[in-house]
Amino acid sequence: ILMHPFLSCLRNRQAAGRSEKPYLLLLNMAQKKVLIIEGKETFADYIAEILKRLSLKTTIATDGDEGFEAAQREQPDLILLSVELSKDNGYIVCKRFKEDNDLKKIPLILMSSEAKSGDFEQHKKLKVRAEEYLKKPFVKKELVTTISNLMGCSVPIETYCMLEDKVDTIIKEKD
Repeated sequence: ILMHPFLSCLRNRQAAGRSEKPYLLLLNMAQKKVLIIEGKETFADYIAEILKRLSLKTTIATDGDEGFEAAQREQPDLILLSVELSKDNGYIVCKRFKEDNDLKKIPLILMSSEAKSGDFEQHKKLKVRAEEYLKKPFVKKELVTTISNLMGCSVPIETYCMLEDKVDTIIKEKD
């Protein structure tokens, strides 16, 4: 019997005496949608794969306009937005989201590989800004922790990170 790896990992935690209810955690996460707006397809796919392992539904957009349309259509629970987009600057796209009456309440995480130490701090001072900021490349644990905090989901991070190593090993063995 194949079991979702996250559920299997949680079952192991229960066997070790922890009292989480795996099905409740998965239901909480499975009902959540994340919009990823990232210009680099391989990085967007990498993020989507991490989130799918947490049973999150993902949609990928490659530029600000496509992302804005997807957000209006999908009404995600969270938006991951890269600063470095081909057509637009992510800071401007963030402003557009936060000024839209239907989308402004959706938590938004700005990601950047080129931001200098003060860039995020300056953006945090603005009236319309992201809820969180991540410097790329980031660690999987940092991404999952930030997302789960913003979405109000309790995810056993240490278990997920241990699981990742196992999943990566299984994938390598299949190749």
